[in-house]
Amino acid sequence: MKNKRIKIVLLSAPLVLSACSGGGAGGGGSSSGKDKVTLWAWGDEAETEVFSSIAREYNETNTDNIYVNFVKKPSNSYYSSLESNLTGRQAPDLFYVGDSMVKRYAKAGYLEDISQYVAKSSEIDLDDMWPLLMERFKFDPQTYLSSQDSPLWGLPKDNGPTAIFYNEDALTAQGIKVISVKDENGDGLVDAPDGNQYPAVGYDKDSKVFNNKIAMTFEELEDISKLLNHKSTVATIHQTQWTYYSTWWFFAGWSVGGDCIQFHQSDDPQYNGGYYEFTLNDQHPNYRVLKDVTLNSRSYKANSFVDFYDLPYMATYEGTQGLIDDGTLVRLPSIYDMFTYWISLFESGISPKPEDGNTISLFTNQEVAMYVTGRYNTVEFRKYCNFAWDCAPLPRYKDGVDAGHSGSMCMSMSKKCKQKEAAFKVMEFFCGKDGQDKLAETGFNVPTQISLANDPTKNFLGSKKRPYNNQVFLDAATYQKGGDWTYLADDMWIEMWAPTLNGDVLNGDKTVQQLFNQYIEPVNEYLKGYTKK
Repeated sequence: MKNKRIKIVLLSAPLVLSACSGGGAGGGGSSSGKDKVTLWAWGDEAETEVFSSIAREYNETNTDNIYVNFVKKPSNSYYSSLESNLTGRQAPDLFYVGDSMVKRYAKAGYLEDISQYVAKSSEIDLDDMWPLLMERFKFDPQTYLSSQDSPLWGLPKDNGPTAIFYNEDALTAQGIKVISVKDENGDGLVDAPDGNQYPAVGYDKDSKVFNNKIAMTFEELEDISKLLNHKSTVATIHQTQWTYYSTWWFFAGWSVGGDCIQFHQSDDPQYNGGYYEFTLNDQHPNYRVLKDVTLNSRSYKANSFVDFYDLPYMATYEGTQGLIDDGTLVRLPSIYDMFTYWISLFESGISPKPEDGNTISLFTNQEVAMYVTGRYNTVEFRKYCNFAWDCAPLPRYKDGVDAGHSGSMCMSMSKKCKQKEAAFKVMEFFCGKDGQDKLAETGFNVPTQISLANDPTKNFLGSKKRPYNNQVFLDAATYQKGGDWTYLADDMWIEMWAPTLNGDVLNGDKTVQQLFNQYIEPVNEYLKGYTKK
């Protein structure tokens, strides 16, 4: 499930238009006698200015006889315009593609596999890029699966892990102490700067201490909401109306190993190896594996989850309880339980309903104390938040794992590009360390290179501006994957049911069971089309 408004903010990236299309905004240096490389992009003012400046710098300093023609395109018509040009004769050389669209474009034959260029590059090191970020751009368009040998369809120009952005003044006004300390010794305690020791938890209700280095459990989220939820908002005293808002269910469902679709392997000759099934309504308990074990003839390693298609077996297997008792397994709620739990946050008033609004103004106006969004909204929070704020990890189920999604766009090369070597040099500059460090200066992204992101002398960790707890994004980048819109070639299977969920269900006008009764059958039928021969 996704929120289109937030997705648009995430995908906001500058554009450079094709040399044939006019409207060039590359700037810097002279284009006379040089190879022109066209780049299409779009984005908010801050991001566009950064990439415009990167284009100008490249045009003024490169010795490769290349000129970048950078043009910003309107966001509301970007993809329709891009697709029209990619199928016509005026395709741009380079362009931005969101992680929700790259599989579709690769499948359609619009994109160049850049693997051979990366292999020869001294600037781009895939081993230094976040693995879960690269998976969504490195895949086989026939199976949508990613491996080391899969084609690479673009270089990510950003990484936007999600986290809780919280109003520190609102917490302080309710007598909540905020600390930022990891449990370095693993003894369940943290040593705070005030000289006291506190439990190593996200929120301890007894001492009223919130620790932005440790993820809250759902129980702790409910405890802190008793202090942060109010019937009205009085911003002058930092009194928030609601505690928490997340437009995504991922943090809950994924933390217990559940998901919204699963691949069902099949010998049915109609399909390429099987088909996908919609599984948000599955009510089998999930299991986390704590010790290596074999279940239903399948070997499981510690720190994994029992496969979805082994869950019915676990429900009837006589040895399940014994494996729980000896610490081999831990039983977790079903994906249905976690999905309905997330919905209950709206029903109980912990989260604002869609009819109350769902834009970042809920946070900037101090109406909600904790707002879940990606790193990309930092630019706006720095501009509009007139209060102390910072970031913390997403909450999770107590016996589950940290979970959530990150968003990203990649820079891709047109299959029709006639100057591929020159175009890749531009990609290296924008998506390499120089371009990533310049973008990080705005607060917009986590650098796509791991070494750059972790370098305290560079713009990400070295920033003196809020948020101060940037480590939360580095931790998140190690486990956060693409949203459900990245799973298949397009997101039409999501658009069938997400509008009803985001409207009637979260507003309380329909039940979750009514949602499933209406959409399970048609969504499953549609999902089978992705792998049908």
